[in-house]
Order: sequence, then structure tokens, then C-alpha cells
Amino acid sequence: MLQFSIAAIQEFAASHQEEVFYGFSIYDSLLCLNSEQQFSKSLTRYLSWYPWESSDSEEIQESRLDPGEWAYKGFATLRDSGGFDDRAYKEYCEASDEERQSTPYALSIDKLVHELISKDAFLILKRTNKFLANRDKERL
Repeated sequence: MLQFSIAAIQEFAASHQEEVFYGFSIYDSLLCLNSEQQFSKSLTRYLSWYPWESSDSEEIQESRLDPGEWAYKGFATLRDSGGFDDRAYKEYCEASDEERQSTPYALSIDKLVHELISKDAFLILKRTNKFLANRDKERL
């Protein structure tokens, strides 16, 4: 999954060279990224629908960190890598909050994210100073 993820990030970066990214996450089997530009667009759209909301409301800040809300949610899927374990993911979903962090899925995805960071997989992207990479929003 590591080589697949690195190749997917490189391919994605080649077509998004002008954007500045603030986050990468693995959400389910989906590789996800979001940029400041895309967040700004979604914020503008949201505030046009709900003009009484403040741009610094808790809900908006949560959506900034929620890969399920990101513009590039699923730019690639680990299911295409041949190494994703659907059974382990199902066990993760069914586990209690206490047990989730030590499930085989959580441990393997955390390891994958760590390896992506240690292999400098994100250097190809323009990134904010506070760029984050993690496994889903539970770990932010």
C-alpha cells in the first residue's frame, strides 16, 4: 500500500501544482487531501447558504478537519492497491471507541501514514506550515 499511496500522491500533485494543501488523511480506504483554496470555496458556499453563521464557528472548523468533507476525498482508494483488508476495516468499525485504536486496521493505517511521512511523500505538494497527515478525523 505504501508504493501505491506514494504513486497516487505524486500523480495527484502533478495536476494540482497551484494549490496549497493543509491536510492528508486516510478515511476508510480513501486517500484524501484538502487545500486552502478548496476549503475557501466550500466556506464561501456554506456561508451563502447560512449567512447567520460565523466563518470561525465550531461547525466550520470541524469541517475543515473532517476528511469526509474535503474536496479531494478519495482521490485514490487503497482498495485498488491490492493490500487493503476489508475484514480488518469492518472489525475497526464494529469496535468500541476504546478498542478502535488497537485494531489491526488502525495500526496498519497509522503505520502507513507514518511511512508516508518518513519517506517524504508529501514534499511534492505545496503545503502549509501546519500541514497534517493522519488516519481519519479521530486522530486530529
